[in-house]
Amino acid sequence: MNFHKARFDWSEEFEESCDKESKPDADSVFADGEDLKADFEDALSGNFKFSGNYFHCHTDYCSPNPGLKIDGVGTIGLPLSERDAQAIISLAIPIHVSEEEEVEGAWEIEAANVDFQNANWESYLATNAILTACKALGVGQLSHVKPQCELHKVVLLGASDSQFVLSQEGFHENGNFATVAVVLSSSFEGGQLHISHGEQEALIDISENSAFSTSIIAWYNEAALKILPVTSGYRLALMYKLIHHCSDLPQASLYHPSVNPSDILPDIFRRWKEGKYRQMPSSKVLACPLSNNYRERDLKHGVSILEGSDADKVERILPIAEKFGFTVCLANLESDNIGYPSPPKANWEIYSVFNLVCLTADRKPYFDSIDIYDDSIVLDKDSLPPLSEFGRPSQRTVLLIFRNEDETHLTITSQSMDQTLRRLRLNPQTSTAKEIAYGLLPNLQPMKSEVQDARTVTFALAARDLMDLAVEWDEVDLWIGAFPYSEGPVKHSCGELRTALQVFDVKSLHPSITGLLKRTPQLQSRIRIIEVVVPYFPDKMGSKWADTAMGYVLSIYEEANVEDIPILLELARRRFGLGIIPNILHKPQSIMCSFFATLAGELYQNRSCYFPSTTPTIHAVRPSVEGVIRQAVNAAISSSGLTVPQRHPRYLDLDRIFGMVDLCFSVNDLGSAIPLFNAILQSTAGLDTAESFDKVYYPVLSYVKFILHKYGCKATHEPLGTFLQNIISLYFTNIFESSTDTDYEAPEWTDNKVGCGCDDCVLLDAFINNPAELQSPFKMREDRRKHLESRIDAFASSFLSYWTMKSGSPFTLHVAKREEALKENVRKQKRERAFEFLKSVGSDGSLDEAERVMGKRWDDVLDACEGKATFQPSLSSWVVKVEENVNANVVTAIATNAAVKREVKEEWD
Repeated sequence: MNFHKARFDWSEEFEESCDKESKPDADSVFADGEDLKADFEDALSGNFKFSGNYFHCHTDYCSPNPGLKIDGVGTIGLPLSERDAQAIISLAIPIHVSEEEEVEGAWEIEAANVDFQNANWESYLATNAILTACKALGVGQLSHVKPQCELHKVVLLGASDSQFVLSQEGFHENGNFATVAVVLSSSFEGGQLHISHGEQEALIDISENSAFSTSIIAWYNEAALKILPVTSGYRLALMYKLIHHCSDLPQASLYHPSVNPSDILPDIFRRWKEGKYRQMPSSKVLACPLSNNYRERDLKHGVSILEGSDADKVERILPIAEKFGFTVCLANLESDNIGYPSPPKANWEIYSVFNLVCLTADRKPYFDSIDIYDDSIVLDKDSLPPLSEFGRPSQRTVLLIFRNEDETHLTITSQSMDQTLRRLRLNPQTSTAKEIAYGLLPNLQPMKSEVQDARTVTFALAARDLMDLAVEWDEVDLWIGAFPYSEGPVKHSCGELRTALQVFDVKSLHPSITGLLKRTPQLQSRIRIIEVVVPYFPDKMGSKWADTAMGYVLSIYEEANVEDIPILLELARRRFGLGIIPNILHKPQSIMCSFFATLAGELYQNRSCYFPSTTPTIHAVRPSVEGVIRQAVNAAISSSGLTVPQRHPRYLDLDRIFGMVDLCFSVNDLGSAIPLFNAILQSTAGLDTAESFDKVYYPVLSYVKFILHKYGCKATHEPLGTFLQNIISLYFTNIFESSTDTDYEAPEWTDNKVGCGCDDCVLLDAFINNPAELQSPFKMREDRRKHLESRIDAFASSFLSYWTMKSGSPFTLHVAKREEALKENVRKQKRERAFEFLKSVGSDGSLDEAERVMGKRWDDVLDACEGKATFQPSLSSWVVKVEENVNANVVTAIATNAAVKREVKEEWD
């Protein structure tokens, strides 16, 4: 037995008497019954096995001292002294009748603040006090599992004029069915307990010898309890709860043995009907084995075949079941288990109930068989034969009982959907059949992918069967519920819709039509659906509805199939105007980039077909064709993801970027290319400039040259001119000015023949023409040195110098290339490279376009090339600046588009 700490609630009630009489009718007997099966077994068996009392009290003069210890007080001595009582009162909480009213002379200590120092105390409770109380209460007769015992509180009552009625509120929650009070040794007078149940009542007085004994008082929570005032001393009690913790077994409760079990059958059926039993069979049915077995083929004759006690049992049950709305069937039961069912759920066996013959209606149930468990079988084990014979499973005849409203659940859960639909088609139309059909709807599942598996096909076929029944029964709600799951080609959906429209009006099918338009992905298919519905409208209403429906279709269009563009543009041209296009552009996605680009191109190519002042439209909004083209271009660029600066140039997709730039040129909307140019410039920020030119800008210039040739444009065409100006500025700021001499090749004077051809002159010429060698020694005789010096003075004094190191023998002539000549070579190469770069900017390979791009800054470029001045950037940022009014019309169009979508949705709904 486990002990836990819990809560104990008291209330003071002076107006309500605790000894109120209760009539011994069926309600008083089963008002608190928990288990339907147990009640049914007792009713059919004709007797009750409960023999306990509604209360128990005994006094123990040999009980141990629990060693009660209270936080903040310490160990409490027993018998209770005045000093310890006052110490408890100083820390205890007064008991309240309400939040604002205290009870005089009554205090409580929370279980969390209580401990027991005597290790034998719990053992004493489990094996003596609580065990004795449970036996007296009859606990264990209905269940072999002992209850849990949980400490609520310590309650101290002092002398006062107050009496208490124990509140029943909360005492039946979480399995709590009884209360145990352990009154510890303390001297007091008064405090009698008046306890009653029905016509029984008792007055318990334990004050005599209370100073040297422990009293255990227990009672069912169904009983009424009143505590009379303590007139002197203090009464100290430990309050425990008995809790039923096994959900598989019936909870202990009071039973009144004076009532005829047959009289309580109506109450059992009523409480079952109203769902008041907490413990119900898992299969929602009861199976009552009959005393006799009947041949399977004879069951179809119904009650006429029953004999003896079986006939009496059915005679008692049948009228009551019909009165309260229950179905009773004769059936066969078969089991594979040996002997009687075992109570624990882990050992439950499955029983098959089949060959159902209904005794309360002229039709068979909508299910042919059902599997049940032990908790559904009602057995009188004293009189009925076992469920097996000679160790082998046997077939038994049973009464199967269930609520009429549960037939839908039983039908759906006991057989496949196909079997259920077959029964619905074979049986005549009834309210139960409709309930079952509606009950099948939640079991349908939509197709989650384009690939149909066998399970998906089964659901689709079931949905179509339900739709056929709905048309046959004129049940529009059933048809609407099944239609979304009848997955299939649009051709089939249109056929089903056409069949339904011959029975139901268009207005009632509006939710289904809306759902079908949403689910159908192709624009052409949606148009086909509208064409199917239109003929079912009278006169010209069909045309008006078609316009509204098409407006709705266009408002939800998000598929962005390139194949739909001709259809969309034709709708815009002939009926709806360009106002439908912004509806498509409102939610760009990465997969829609090519769609937007193609749409922009098609609009531009056919722009002469769209005149806002004359184009018919169902909406008042008529955006300009130029504005719509610009929105399409912006949507294509935005959905491409190319405007986001990259962490490294290697992530730049220049092919796609200039594909978008090409689109901007093709529709004459160069302003939309600005974010693309900005992304290129920003993606090279913080990167080594030489690397950025090698990997980005030199390739970019090739793309630019292609664009210029393709469209016959000049490099100064904005915003391309500003973009190129930024690239040129970057070049002269970071490439031209920051380069060092080591970035260039050493000079090669191949045109200068200094030597005369002798061996020494050959070595001199080799040194001169070796770019990597800046100085060379010539160790030789004086005449040979003089010869080389004369050749240098005559032919190479402008770029060579020499001197003689007069040490060693012979002396050494050192020849060096002049620094001024080397620097001039660097300037020459820088200038040549710069001019080559500038020529690559334009489309004709000349410097003219670079000059026009740089404008007033061209002289600064030339001065930098000639080494006259350092090039200074004029912009603080290299990002292309965007004018504020470039996309103003796009913002206006987006706001207008939102209003149009609201208008379309309101009109459609």
